[in-house]
Amino acid sequence: MVLLAAVMAIQGGQPPPQVALVPLVLVLMMVAGVGPGLLLATANVRYRDVGAVQGALVQLWLIASPVGYPASLIDSDWQNVYALNPMVAPIELFRWIVLGGDLPGTMVAISMALCCVLGAA
Repeated sequence: MVLLAAVMAIQGGQPPPQVALVPLVLVLMMVAGVGPGLLLATANVRYRDVGAVQGALVQLWLIASPVGYPASLIDSDWQNVYALNPMVAPIELFRWIVLGGDLPGTMVAISMALCCVLGAA
């Protein structure tokens, strides 16, 4: 964000109004990470093999998250299933805040609901 602010200052650009949502997206990202982390930590207390598998699960989660590609590349028939990944909402919201464009509402709503469920568990 500091680099983006520096480039905008040099280019004379104005930040979009949706930048005010960044703190809420950061909280959502924290809940999306802490929820599954706590579930894996409690499972690791009972089953020690969870710790050995956790690294592979994190790598698979990174590949399954839309970090290097937009979620719009996913076929429309599979987007609601893809939204079950709790990191889809924070990443797509950050992409919308920085780049603008259309907000993928249904996919973000499903992912946010799952984030809240995981955070409450």
